[in-house]
Amino acid sequence: MTAELNNRWALQWQRTPSWLRSTLILFGIWSVPVLIGSSGHFLGMAAQGMQLQMPAYHIWGHSLATWYIWIPTTPVILWLGRRYHFGEGQRLVSLLVHVVAASLMFLLQALSIIYVSTAIGHMTPGVPLGDRLAGEIINQYVFTLLTYAVVVSAAAGLRLARHSRDRERQALQLEAQLAQARLEALRSQLQPHFLFNALNSAVMLVRQGNNPEATSVLVQISDLLRYVLDERTPMVSLRDELHFLHRYLGIEQVRFGDRLVVEASVPDDLLGLPVPNLILQPLVENALRHGVGAKTGVGHLSIRARRNGSGLELEIEDDGPGVEAGWSLERDAGVGLSSTMRRLQELFGAGYKLEISSGTSGGTLARVTVPT
Repeated sequence: MTAELNNRWALQWQRTPSWLRSTLILFGIWSVPVLIGSSGHFLGMAAQGMQLQMPAYHIWGHSLATWYIWIPTTPVILWLGRRYHFGEGQRLVSLLVHVVAASLMFLLQALSIIYVSTAIGHMTPGVPLGDRLAGEIINQYVFTLLTYAVVVSAAAGLRLARHSRDRERQALQLEAQLAQARLEALRSQLQPHFLFNALNSAVMLVRQGNNPEATSVLVQISDLLRYVLDERTPMVSLRDELHFLHRYLGIEQVRFGDRLVVEASVPDDLLGLPVPNLILQPLVENALRHGVGAKTGVGHLSIRARRNGSGLELEIEDDGPGVEAGWSLERDAGVGLSSTMRRLQELFGAGYKLEISSGTSGGTLARVTVPT
């Protein structure tokens, strides 16, 4: 019920004309010193055990005349603060403008106090205006200057804070755009690489005279290209990534035949988790080329997924010759692995892991861990 009322009030406030909202805000701001000043006078008298020496409406009237004159003048002061700021090259001019404006503000405030105080009987009638202004100068001028300075300084501080937030938001937007551009560049680098390897499978089948199988491969390549070239977000579900990988392996299965055995171990509760788009295909391609394709006889390819703390761990393992001695991921990675590393860096910074090591079967194990 409370949340509904708050939402209703918020909606009503948004529908209120801007000039009325500004007036209400200024009224609320300048009511604070009215309440503090008047209440302080009453409490001070009570604390000293003294009776009120003047009618309460005298105190409230004087306080209202002192502070509410700032309501119509604050927008002018704010405009002057924006127009005559203390930037390089105009400090002296700005200082003179604000001193004159503050003096005029004092004059308006003094006349307001004199008029209201005379109307309610707080001031003795018949006293010359010059004498009253002289008294107000002694009592009020310095305080008015300080109040004016506080208003200008507070407005300048709010402007700086707003500009800082705007710059930070623009910087974040620019950083996101640059990261997206870099991801698209890496994606465009991966696409022709993937296309070359997929077409190479079809060429090998043609050379072997397996035209029906080559035709089937080309049809599957067409389906895969529609997926790869589609404008997708950098992250997809693990289910979609595995579906793409299944179609890719269908092409490779034609080429390898019975020599390729694929095993997958992915719990159903992980299928909805987000993973980088096309994160597994380069790892599988690497395993097929340097693992299964480099051995005689049947080769096994294992695809596994499991939770690792707050992250998702994906593994591609083959039973091929294994990692060569002295091989380094940073130094020796090809196009697919290099693009994969850079894409992970763009997406997660230091929050990912990509490891290439010897597997339990003596082959190669590629493990990538991403946050979820």
